[in-house]
Amino acid sequence: MSEHHQHHDFIEFFRATRQGISQKCAELYRSGQSLRQIVRETGIPKTTVIEALQAIGFVPAKTANRKSKASTQVMRAPKGVPPYGFSWLRGRLVVNPAEIENVRTIIQLGQKNYTLRAIADHLNGLGIRTRSDTPWEHSVIRRVILRHKKNPNLLEEVLSWVSPN
Repeated sequence: MSEHHQHHDFIEFFRATRQGISQKCAELYRSGQSLRQIVRETGIPKTTVIEALQAIGFVPAKTANRKSKASTQVMRAPKGVPPYGFSWLRGRLVVNPAEIENVRTIIQLGQKNYTLRAIADHLNGLGIRTRSDTPWEHSVIRRVILRHKKNPNLLEEVLSWVSPN
């Protein structure tokens, strides 16, 4: 009687607790898998996957409740270009030291009732360029000021930020 060895695929087990499910789903979601792929790979029902992701701060884009979207802390992979003065770090906006001083100047001059054109001229006169290495224009200055007016906490952070230099 000959011994016949069968090769088996590696089967990964994870703890079927709420925490274990959340950790496994978060790991797969962070790796870029869709909800459908996570359901297929884990065998966990879609609603359970969604609840597990929401419980740890992830809100899958297609399932986000539009009514409570603003009040829910959404943790997604960064999309697009971060606002001027900030950068993406591990999916969160953080202060960009190379740009934040310019934002601070823009806000302070705006608070002193400088016109948008005067602020742009001031920055251009100092040789300061935008992130895309172009001269400042009043429309760009306007967007920076409006963004910070809409989010006063961000404005406080910008004004209180201390340069390490």
